[in-house]
Amino acid sequence: MLDYEWHDLEIDQIFNVLETSQNGLTSKSASENLKKHGANEISKAQPKTNTQILLEQFANPLIYILIIVALITLVIGHYVDTLVILFIVISNGLIGYFQEIKASKSLTKLDTFLITNCKVLRDKELTEIPATNLALGDIVIIEPGAKIPADLRIIESVDLRIDESILTGESIPPTKNTKTLPKDTVISDRRNIAYSGTFVVSGRGRGVVVAIGENTEFGKIAKSIQLADPPESPLEKELKDLSKQLIYVILATMVVLLIIGFWRKLDAVDMFLTAINLAVSAIPEGLPAVMTITLALGVRAMAQKKAIIRYLPAVETLGAVTLVATDKTGTLTRGEMSIEKIFIPDSQYNIEGDGYTPIGNIELNGEKIKQDEHKALAKLLTAGVLCNDSNLIKEKDEWKIIGDPTEGSITVAAAKMNIIKSEIEEIYPRIDEIPFHTTKRFMATLHKYPGDGDIVAIKGAAEKIITLCSSYYCNNRKISLPAKNKKTIMGKARELSSQGYRVLMLAEKNIETSEKVSEKDLIGATLLGICAMKDSPRREVPLAIQQAHRAGIRVAMVTGDHALTAQSVASNIDISNEPIVDSSNSVITGDILEKMSVAELNKVTKYCNVYSRISPLQKLQLVKQFQKQGHIVAVTGDGINDSAALKQADIGIAMGKTGTDVSREAASMVLANDNFATIIAAISEGRAIYNNIKRVLLYLLSTNIGEIFVIMLPLIIGISLPGKPGEYVLPVLPLQILWINLITDGFAVIPLALEPKHDNIMKSPPRKPNTPILDNVIRWRILLVSLTMALGTTYLFNRELHNSGYEQARTVAFVTMILFQLINMFNCRSLTRSVIDTKIFHNAYVAISFFAAFILTIFAVYSPFFQKIFYTTALSLTQWISIILVSLTVILVVEIEKYFRNRKEKYKI
Repeated sequence: MLDYEWHDLEIDQIFNVLETSQNGLTSKSASENLKKHGANEISKAQPKTNTQILLEQFANPLIYILIIVALITLVIGHYVDTLVILFIVISNGLIGYFQEIKASKSLTKLDTFLITNCKVLRDKELTEIPATNLALGDIVIIEPGAKIPADLRIIESVDLRIDESILTGESIPPTKNTKTLPKDTVISDRRNIAYSGTFVVSGRGRGVVVAIGENTEFGKIAKSIQLADPPESPLEKELKDLSKQLIYVILATMVVLLIIGFWRKLDAVDMFLTAINLAVSAIPEGLPAVMTITLALGVRAMAQKKAIIRYLPAVETLGAVTLVATDKTGTLTRGEMSIEKIFIPDSQYNIEGDGYTPIGNIELNGEKIKQDEHKALAKLLTAGVLCNDSNLIKEKDEWKIIGDPTEGSITVAAAKMNIIKSEIEEIYPRIDEIPFHTTKRFMATLHKYPGDGDIVAIKGAAEKIITLCSSYYCNNRKISLPAKNKKTIMGKARELSSQGYRVLMLAEKNIETSEKVSEKDLIGATLLGICAMKDSPRREVPLAIQQAHRAGIRVAMVTGDHALTAQSVASNIDISNEPIVDSSNSVITGDILEKMSVAELNKVTKYCNVYSRISPLQKLQLVKQFQKQGHIVAVTGDGINDSAALKQADIGIAMGKTGTDVSREAASMVLANDNFATIIAAISEGRAIYNNIKRVLLYLLSTNIGEIFVIMLPLIIGISLPGKPGEYVLPVLPLQILWINLITDGFAVIPLALEPKHDNIMKSPPRKPNTPILDNVIRWRILLVSLTMALGTTYLFNRELHNSGYEQARTVAFVTMILFQLINMFNCRSLTRSVIDTKIFHNAYVAISFFAAFILTIFAVYSPFFQKIFYTTALSLTQWISIILVSLTVILVVEIEKYFRNRKEKYKI
């Protein structure tokens, strides 16, 4: 790729280097450049192949043990055991594989946000092409609202202002020009370069493409961020540790069982097979697949709510979020400036409406106005659309502003009074203009007037415009503007500003016919009035913030906007400081933050929830400080300059509409609708998913450990055949253990993973960051259920052994173990709620899987084919009644435990 300091070269030099001209490239030369330098795109990280995804399903120590056990059973000739074990391994792997493939497909929807086109000169003709087809040397047409598709050297500029905040962090769009700059000019001061990914605020121009794809400034940052691997989530680490612990427990259990078997002089082969199959049963081999499925289903559910998850473990982390640090513009607010009030010296109008939709009443003193009776208001709005470079368009039933949002708000307000910008511009064509500049703080445009002379429309900062005016309209008449009245009007402007409004003052002046307008021509203008505009909060945001507060989640606004604006928005949406410390500072600004010591910063961040005029570096500093205080932090961002904070956060949230590719790459989640309420919905979903994983883990471990107890308890207490002391027997056979594992684990875990979100999910505080998934409640429940299963099954086995013989007793124990586990599904639907409160049919999958597994159990007991395989016999009605009653004790025992625990607990999940 060509390596030049393009801002240091004259335009003719650039044309020579790139072999192009003012007329652009030919199609042939563009094609050759594309072949030579590649497409204008940032290559994505290489996705996993289907084979890699499949192999990863088996990359788990627990699965390794199952495969080893399968090989052992194959070597010793127990082929049925081998097939059953392999079936368990392969089926779990395939389930995980297909679910992850499905999740990957849902993530590709994100690409739809990235497709952009641009206008270029090709073969001396204006044409529109995909931005990816841009070649070095192309001449790009720069228009208001356009996204710059590559790094461009400006070759033509007319009042061209570009928002570079996503790259440089500067909130004020710089004005671009064609002047050559010194070689050592820093990126943020290169006024003759338009950078890829930035947006045109106003004006127009042309630029020659000097860098594409990964060689743009945007691309260099994107590539560096792409190299970092996503962090391992807390749950991933915990489940890895749990897998290792289970391996040790399982191996120890096998050794103990073999020792007991030899001590009780049982057949060595039978004991070995029992130990192996018990190990198979104890291994929660479905857990990795279930976790993948649960997270993948969460990804799909969140995608439907406009939250796109970039990698699965982020779903779990969302459920632990304790603090959301959010941008204001476009996330808490609509991202659309709208005029709410217009002040004319004798009147104040209220403007109704929603966003950029040009529909809404204009009211005076609470009553809808008759438009032809308010000439002063019509004059103000007419001047507003004349001194204006924005355009209101409708795309796919959605109204949008092309250009500056502030100017767009005037265009929309005028349209509500049937003052249409395009029609007004035909009547008063523009002749000349004084572009807006931060030092001048106003803009003025000269227009042909239908009568004698011309007219100048002026808009800008109130304190600037008021100095130009010598008269004003009052009661539809022009009258003199004395100093006293100026003071009153400026007082109104300050009052509106204090309420969080952005204030613009408008004026006009009739002048003699002229081709040019200068600032001295504006002196003696007539004041028309003041427009007060706001980027209004989204309607759903206050409710979402209330929901977050009820859920124990702290919400902090971190914005680059002014303190008054931030405070106004915060008060409207119920973001307030924590009631910990009394402070005179309701809003902490960037300059205050910069002067703070470490101790002061630690103190302030414990209570302050509104931060304004915050730089990207300070945003990163705040995230780190929140994390030091023990918070799991979610952070929103849309620009390249937000990438560091997004990476540092536990959950980085990028914007799908206004965000950059770079911020999306740095983020864990992308909001397709840029809406704060979607974040809270995603957190709710994350909590539900974590609870479902917890339910599955509780079920698998309680029932699998219960199986170990069932096998070991009769051997430990010495249950033997009637009349044959010392001839000890196993309650179930090795193959029966595999069957129990297959139909209970196989049928139960997926339904529990599909447990619908409970209605009180957002009424409890977030789990503590360091709380293990196997907390004290889970551990105690595992022990309680396992002992209940072991005692109940052993009791029936011993009774039937003396009443009906070994085959009947073994079949009773076999069926009892299955029913215990299936009934325990209903216990696991909630850790604290009663089975009755969880509404049995609220999760139809649990009921369906229960009946399906029960029917298979009936086949295993009564079908001659299955009787030969599993050595079962038919059971009597009396035996079935005993089995059902004993199996139901697991409900009774857990209900009692829940009752006493709930008397101490404040919330339920």
